[in-house]
Amino acid sequence: MKDCSMTEAPRTNPFDTMLKAYLQWGEPVSRAFARAALDRAGLAPGSAVLDSCAGAGALAVAAAQEGHRVRGIDISAGMLGVLTERLTPFPGSAAEHMDALEMIYVDDSFDAAFSVLGVLNFGDAVPAALRGLVRVTRPGGVIGLVHWASTWGAPLFPMMAEAMTRLDDPAVAPLVPLVSDEYMGPAALDAALSQAGCVDVSTTVHEVANLLPEPEVAFDELDSMYLNHERYRALTDEQRSRLRGLFAEEVRAARGADGKGAPAVGHVTIGHLPQ
Repeated sequence: MKDCSMTEAPRTNPFDTMLKAYLQWGEPVSRAFARAALDRAGLAPGSAVLDSCAGAGALAVAAAQEGHRVRGIDISAGMLGVLTERLTPFPGSAAEHMDALEMIYVDDSFDAAFSVLGVLNFGDAVPAALRGLVRVTRPGGVIGLVHWASTWGAPLFPMMAEAMTRLDDPAVAPLVPLVSDEYMGPAALDAALSQAGCVDVSTTVHEVANLLPEPEVAFDELDSMYLNHERYRALTDEQRSRLRGLFAEEVRAARGADGKGAPAVGHVTIGHLPQ
């Protein structure tokens, strides 16, 4: 569930800060979406694969396990540390510190390029990011994208938004979604990849399991996941203290006996480059 969207960020990369929580509670969602994207892509054995905004490697590691030669790029040192370790057993695969908008790969370097909950969060730079993926993918290759089906992104965010509203404190600004609505829905996603140069583009909807912590520890477990929200970072210690119990109530109401909350919903878009 790594998601590259954020407001004005603090000096520390928020993806480094949330690493532990992400691996426990977010990555299972990212991994399930990545699995759906790989299955839909239908790659030939031993393909050269790029995972842009790879995070800890939800897609990159799965592709390497299938025998593909993978490059995973990201700008989070914490995420890359995990990804480097995970790719070490796979010759021909590696993690690299690289900005998705400034890739140094030559044209036609890969058979397929993917971005899971990544480049579609780049705002005005999304078209440039998609053109970059197309540039480094060979003719006849595959582009695969995963994007949220809601502007809230993961289900854990509307739960915190409701808890913050229930503080009933005029000094607390309501939490707002960070995911742009510009690429919501199959039509917008298909158009974005088509405009980048892909053909035979199609988008499918996927629901995946979403595990939640025990209510009593949920605030501490998930705290770092909210730090890319400026309004959450602005909370005082007193407000956070009151919020803890309210958030526990929201998690208790959402969490089933199996530990799962509402499913995470995302879109998987696959396009092909002309031969």
